[in-house]
Amino acid sequence: DIKFQNEEFDSPDIPPPYGLGGWTIGDKRVLVYDRFDVWEVDPAGVVAPKNLTDGAGRRTGTTFRVVNLDREDRFLDPAQPVLLRAVDTLTKASGFYRDRFGVDAAPEKIVMADRNFGAPQKARDAEQFLFTQSTFREFPDLWTGTTLAAASKISNANPQDTQYPRGSVELVSWVNSDGVPLRGLLYKPENFDPNRQWPMVVYFY
Repeated sequence: DIKFQNEEFDSPDIPPPYGLGGWTIGDKRVLVYDRFDVWEVDPAGVVAPKNLTDGAGRRTGTTFRVVNLDREDRFLDPAQPVLLRAVDTLTKASGFYRDRFGVDAAPEKIVMADRNFGAPQKARDAEQFLFTQSTFREFPDLWTGTTLAAASKISNANPQDTQYPRGSVELVSWVNSDGVPLRGLLYKPENFDPNRQWPMVVYFY
């Protein structure tokens, strides 16, 4: 049973869809998202939906979403690889994978790391990529390279940042009173000493 609407929607209303990844040339196929994976759907309803990402997203708890690098052409060429942005829903690591139409195989990992990657751009006539990447302590500077896995930083947009304490952040897990596992972020000040008592503000939703 494929669910293209939000599985976790808990309001008394119609669950919204996860969205679309784009159309192929000639409107022959449309890429539709479920919670984790990308599906290749025939809009005419003749061919059954096919899981483009081979169910790897749901198996590993990774959310895949399509990245179209050609901003002048909205349509995806089924003869070309599909670039996917990936987010690990457990660790919150992010990165990019590569997949192909008509191939029964899991997506191929390009890069995954404990950081946030911005939407990449690609030069039209060269294998050169431009994107941002950042962490709680690192400003989202510009990075470039011939692959998304091997890039060099080319900007230092916030040099004054080194003059101020940044602290650290930790991903924590717990179970609420209803038995539901939850995850959150614990921000700790610079030079945090776990043997001391610290004031804490809790924000939840």
